[in-house]
Amino acid sequence: MTRKTSKWKRVEQAIKELIVSGQWKLGEKLPTYDELEIQFQVSRITLQQVVAQLKRDGYITSRARQGLFVSLHPPHLTRIGIVIPRDEAQVRFWYEVVKTARIVAEHLGRELVIYRNMEVSEEAERQLMLDVENRLLSGILFLYSISAGERGYSIFRDPQVPKAVPASTFLRGKRPSGLTLCFQLDERRMVCRALDYLQKRGCSRIAYFGNIGGSAVGTTFVDEIGSRGLYSPEEWHFPVAMQNVEIAGKIAQLLMALPEQKRPDGIFIGDDNFTSIVVKGLASTKVRLPDELPVVAHYNWSVGSRDHFPVKCLGFDLKSMLQRIFEAFQTFYETGTLSQTLLEPPVFEEELNVNQINKEGFHEQAV
Repeated sequence: MTRKTSKWKRVEQAIKELIVSGQWKLGEKLPTYDELEIQFQVSRITLQQVVAQLKRDGYITSRARQGLFVSLHPPHLTRIGIVIPRDEAQVRFWYEVVKTARIVAEHLGRELVIYRNMEVSEEAERQLMLDVENRLLSGILFLYSISAGERGYSIFRDPQVPKAVPASTFLRGKRPSGLTLCFQLDERRMVCRALDYLQKRGCSRIAYFGNIGGSAVGTTFVDEIGSRGLYSPEEWHFPVAMQNVEIAGKIAQLLMALPEQKRPDGIFIGDDNFTSIVVKGLASTKVRLPDELPVVAHYNWSVGSRDHFPVKCLGFDLKSMLQRIFEAFQTFYETGTLSQTLLEPPVFEEELNVNQINKEGFHEQAV
């Protein structure tokens, strides 16, 4: 870095600090160019470089014949980063969160930045670190568990930008340092509610489909089956690897081809990446859904169009989760405190209607 570049960078950082600290208020008129030159002891050319960068970053705006003003929506208050290990299209949860986050961010007056391929891209990590260093984010949401030594983990050393990470991050090691909110989808409660529903429908022999790793759903299912005295032999448990998701549909077909007394009378699908495949496999058999075979399937609720399956869908309201996380980031800047935990409960589709839903698809508390 040259001395000249270093000088304008120091001035840029000093002005950002004046804005971030609140010494220069949102919408406030900045000193004139002449006054800024004297205040920071720089030339007009250097100051113009600084101003150009601050405009690009969204910290200041200019008005014709009026001068420079602090932005009403600077990035340290309005821009949220979402970090994904790979492309969101590879996992339904990532895809639905990103899709919903765009709508939630717009609704709350926020801007969204997606950092894809963090596990495999040095450039993604470099851009994230640079944006944090330049105070361009108001919060960072990680959509996957991350441990010390992994790409992107060094961001937790930053003491200024709040982060939100899945609860499973803390199961893989000590809690990350810095400002960290732990969010968790209450999967244990989801399993319990699914089995409650199936039992009320008279089911006592229940099969399970789910992801082979990375979730407590499968172990919770086994525990609950045992404590409730239900029948579910190990050969009815089908943990399938994500890369072999199509196999789940064929397994469902073979399962229902068994004689009635040797097949389950209820099914729980514990991962939404498998829901459409398993339901398609079941629907191709002679068994009528849901009359002859009750099925509860994990399905996260997001904005926009929804799939319609002849099964009972149970999942997590992603709008609610994201709103709570984004609002926690905002609260941090208003109060200096960040919530430590956030637990999102599972809901059936009809329970989404307990609150009124406005035209943008957001919940408003009924009065």
